[in-house]
Formats: sequence, C-alpha cells, structure tokens
Amino acid sequence: MTLAAASGAARAIPGQLAAARKSAGMSQDQVAAALGVARETVSRWERGTTSPTLTEFACWAAAVGCRVGVTGSVTSKDVA
Repeated sequence: MTLAAASGAARAIPGQLAAARKSAGMSQDQVAAALGVARETVSRWERGTTSPTLTEFACWAAAVGCRVGVTGSVTSKDVA
C-alpha cells in the first residue's frame, strides 16, 4: 500500500493511517507512546482533523513498520 502525502490523495491518508496501524496490530496508545505524543493526537491524524509534520509522519511510518518515500508516500506490503 502506498500513502501519498500530496494533492488530492492527502485526503485519503487519515483512513490509511488507521488501516496501517491496525494492520501492524497496534493501538493508538502504542503509536502515541512510540512517537511521544498524546493518543488524542494520533486520533486527530487518523480522523483528518490535524496532520502530522513530515518528521512525525516518518516516525509514525517507522512505528507501524512502513517506509516513507522521497515523495512523502508510505509503502507497506502488509496493508491492504
């Protein structure tokens, strides 16, 4: 799965963030702890209320086992 962080595709990212987290078998609390943010912050990212910075996005991807590409996309073979 590729998550594109550009243009119209950015609107699809919140749901894909949640799907990737769930695919990794992680709770919002676990992702939040790995990133050093509040669980509410992870919830806001997944709902699309707020957006992570590029650094937070890269840390989130590492926490759930994804890779961030040069274009800001996240790729994971395990996320459908």
